[in-house]
Amino acid sequence: MNIVAPAQFQKIFFSEHRLVFDLAPEENFIQNEKPDEEPDSVRLAGRLAESAFEKSLEKYPELKGIFTDGNSENFLRASVIKSLREKATEYMNTARENGEKFPSDSTNEKLEVDAKDVCCVLAFRKKISELEDENAKLKVQSRTDDLTGLPNHRAFSEHLKDGIERNGPFHYLITDLDEFKQVNDNDGHEAGNEVLKQVAICIQDIVREEDAIFVGRYGSGDEFVMLANATEEDVCKIAGRVSKAIKETPFIIGNNGTAKTIRLTASIGISTFEGKENDPDGGKMLKKADDCLYILKGTKPDMNNVQQERRGGIACNGEVIEKNPSFSLNKDIPNITRSNVSKIVTGVSSKTIIHQ
Repeated sequence: MNIVAPAQFQKIFFSEHRLVFDLAPEENFIQNEKPDEEPDSVRLAGRLAESAFEKSLEKYPELKGIFTDGNSENFLRASVIKSLREKATEYMNTARENGEKFPSDSTNEKLEVDAKDVCCVLAFRKKISELEDENAKLKVQSRTDDLTGLPNHRAFSEHLKDGIERNGPFHYLITDLDEFKQVNDNDGHEAGNEVLKQVAICIQDIVREEDAIFVGRYGSGDEFVMLANATEEDVCKIAGRVSKAIKETPFIIGNNGTAKTIRLTASIGISTFEGKENDPDGGKMLKKADDCLYILKGTKPDMNNVQQERRGGIACNGEVIEKNPSFSLNKDIPNITRSNVSKIVTGVSSKTIIHQ
């Protein structure tokens, strides 16, 4: 036995769509409810909510698009019905307090307007969500190198700024492929682009997540950069692994059948961030790494001489750590097919670069 209405109501008559209150101030209305069943008032509010929802969609068909989103369709519909049921219950209670008939044409119209309003809010939220998703995609795209899929110079600048703001010790590494211009000159820029993609995959597979806080392509050339929180000794070891991987990897150019392979070496310059007080924008650190490359490469060779020996190695803060062995660019390398090479040179990386 539950009291479900104020004392002024004598009777409540329930039907499919109508609920009528008769005013009787001197009596209390008592409703018997069966266990585990919804009160009739709750069922009525639910029916009114569903009816208002369907009529609103009939009047405003442009709102139907909100509820055609696959997995979220049932959830959105249920959310609207729940909201409208609460509104219907609110109107019902007001009618009871005022001794008015419920539902009436005016309350039905109110519920239909409420349904439209709720749908409009959902449409607005859905549009915002779509725009946020699109903006997130554009943000990643704007920070991704189109050729290699690595983070680009913009992403690098943001990570560098974050590192400077934290003012903690970190190192900068720039990897420059030795005499890469000859690849473009001898085999064409398409072949050069293919090699750059393979080098990017090679570096991704060698550099572990705990090694570097950033790995990316510096610009549109053959430079790749890293930022690492490791010690100077560990950073030199990371550079050594990258240098060794590039030297030992047969990079493939060409498509079907027997493919031409080339070998590369790289020069890696390493520098240490000296703190915001001494290097507020990181410019000194970047220049120091570039100076390391000049030390390693020495005087630029004559690029027309394809027999020119390569130069390069690893230098850290102006000190040469390792010197690359020299060999001829046209040194004979057995031709191999793509089916015989590792994942590094088939364009598949075991890692995914994550943009933040």
